[in-house]
Amino acid sequence: MTINPDSPFWVDLEKGKTIMYNGGPIPTCYWNLVSIKGQLLLYSAGMKPHKHWKISDVKNYLGFKGSNDELFKLVNKLIDEFKEAVQ
Repeated sequence: MTINPDSPFWVDLEKGKTIMYNGGPIPTCYWNLVSIKGQLLLYSAGMKPHKHWKISDVKNYLGFKGSNDELFKLVNKLIDEFKEAVQ
């Protein structure tokens, strides 16, 4: 498993970009991770989330090279780390 720290996800995380959700700011990269998790669940069930969706776009956003199973584990781990950081 290889991760590129110059990918858009890590750049957004470093810059601290946020969006408003339920009246409070949340990191844009966290929002994207939650969306990606749902997309990966659909993809693992044999469905494409939308017509133009590609797994390679997700991997490029995260700066990830590896199998789809490793990608799903990485996304879950990152979401867990965000949750721990907030608590």
